[in-house]
Amino acid sequence: MVAYRKISKDAMNSIKRGMSRNYRENHPIKKKIHELGMMISAHLSNNVPSDFLQIAIKYPDSIMSIKEAEVSLQRFYTEDNVLGKRLYNYNWPYIIIPNYIVGFNSEIDRKVYINRFALDTQEFANYVKNNIPDAYKLAEEIVQTAISIFKWENDLDCVLRKITTVNKLKSEFPEAYDTYVSVYGDPENKKKVGNYDDCKTPINKAGETLCDVVEKIRADYNNKKINKEDK
Repeated sequence: MVAYRKISKDAMNSIKRGMSRNYRENHPIKKKIHELGMMISAHLSNNVPSDFLQIAIKYPDSIMSIKEAEVSLQRFYTEDNVLGKRLYNYNWPYIIIPNYIVGFNSEIDRKVYINRFALDTQEFANYVKNNIPDAYKLAEEIVQTAISIFKWENDLDCVLRKITTVNKLKSEFPEAYDTYVSVYGDPENKKKVGNYDDCKTPINKAGETLCDVVEKIRADYNNKKINKEDK
């Protein structure tokens, strides 16, 4: 039965990535990260001369080649927490510093410097703590939330590892099953997502479909089996 189809490791990883992405995209932390970026950028913009700022606003194309800075909040994490230390770099939330602020400052060793220190350093976190205390408090709150999200993703991974078949996924974790269907299609009625179809969609340079390849393998296998029996 299709319902008892085993779930591959790749499929389970796809489910985890899809659910984690949806969880992060719909989490209130996104709004808070944006708010934090605006608070810090507003403060840093005070260091930008008015004439430079006016040129940047009037002629935005003049700074188009300058990239905005993505500043990780990792340095705002201060507690000795094992779970926090296990966070990978891509799990840490980051704020965006506009390119007109970056453009006024020099770039040394690929690190953007504001007031003589790199943005992605402990010195920058200390600067925010001493000069923008409300922003620092919000940054700490965001970091703690990021750690709780990381814990949720770990729990999700543990749960998914214990679910090995499609029917069990459907009955015990409907949300995960919906994510599975959104990627691989509905196993109950063979309906595929978008235009994908095992017997119509090419999977190699020869233009063969999965159905074509399966039939070739079956034919070759049965042919070898018949030849062996004839000997």
